[in-house]
Amino acid sequence: MSKNIIAAAFLVSIFVSGTLYAGPGGSAAAFLKIGVGARPTAMGEAYAGIKGDILSIYSNPAGISSLVNYNFSFTHAFWFEGINYSNFVAGAPMLDGYMALGVNGIFYGEIEKYDRYGDKPDDTYSPSDMAFSLSYASDDLLDSLSFGGTFKLITSHIDDESATAVAMDMGVMREIGNINAGFSLQNMGTEMKYRNEGDPLPFTARLGASYPFRAGDFDMVVSAETNYSADIPLRANAGINADYPVNDFLLSLRVGLKSYAEWLHALSHLTTGFGVKYDNMTLDYSVASFEDLGLTHRISTGYRFR
Repeated sequence: MSKNIIAAAFLVSIFVSGTLYAGPGGSAAAFLKIGVGARPTAMGEAYAGIKGDILSIYSNPAGISSLVNYNFSFTHAFWFEGINYSNFVAGAPMLDGYMALGVNGIFYGEIEKYDRYGDKPDDTYSPSDMAFSLSYASDDLLDSLSFGGTFKLITSHIDDESATAVAMDMGVMREIGNINAGFSLQNMGTEMKYRNEGDPLPFTARLGASYPFRAGDFDMVVSAETNYSADIPLRANAGINADYPVNDFLLSLRVGLKSYAEWLHALSHLTTGFGVKYDNMTLDYSVASFEDLGLTHRISTGYRFR
């Protein structure tokens, strides 16, 4: 019990250190800040210290270093105002480590055109943003440390105009007793330029940890994270996952807390969701509120080959 208390205190200290909020900034490719996957988002996006999940590459690429099987995951997010966000990632053990390929895309639907005089020429356009990623991680480079990196190609299209950027993510993880601690740097790269105007990518530094323990018949994981970006200088997330076996199924319940939703009502600080695992197949769901903008829903499915 004392170990659980110490671990919980450590995770709470990470969470409390990041409760300040500053106003939003003006980075390009803002879709890179959207949480990927139903399980991570249900846990408040506190995923920098989570390992063993292929979706870890979107928080800390070192998290895939412990994977040893072929994996794939697909997520679709139903955003507000008809916006759709999808992700596919697949990975395999390779080169004395683990490698994953991913693609993210956000599609804003059809938007009516207006000319410079405010007249509508009876035409529409469909803007979109996409990111293609290649990740590699290994736990054999240094004793007790896991390393991971991701290369990204990012594209954006608005009507007849387009912009491109490249970026890198880097992360490390280390087990400290039963605690898994992680640190990552994301979106270090070039500016996104439309014509001659450019804006920086949303650079983010993340520090997090997770702690697994057992409570009765439940296998629990509690996680916390604090991160820094130019848009929101200091923020924090926390989450908890509870697994419970029922016959041949593994049922999961999740809840998360985000400190940086201060411009919205209290309900928008919370995230929640559930998951079902049967054999090597998983199905996960999460929901978050953005008050008057509505609810956002994510559905993820995955398969781990033996």
